[in-house]
Amino acid sequence: MTASTATRSTTGRFVDTNVLLYAVSHDPEEEDKAERANDILAATDLALSVQVPQEFYVQATRASRRDPLTHSQAVKLVESFLVGLLVAALLA
Repeated sequence: MTASTATRSTTGRFVDTNVLLYAVSHDPEEEDKAERANDILAATDLALSVQVPQEFYVQATRASRRDPLTHSQAVKLVESFLVGLLVAALLA
């Protein structure tokens, strides 16, 4: 390992829970926000804190949400967010 590879680091833009929530929204009033959220998520320099997937799950499945997700849907989305970020990090 050379000094340059040992100290190499990457920076990422942190994604807020709301970006994930808007990305999966089917609410017609949030159509523009959903489009923008999906544009953001297409980037390869993103990062999530540990708290974001947890908050996403809680908010996405709450009964008072206009378009709540099922447990299964929310879990699959959390897994896909995490796998997508891991793959992007490995390819960077």
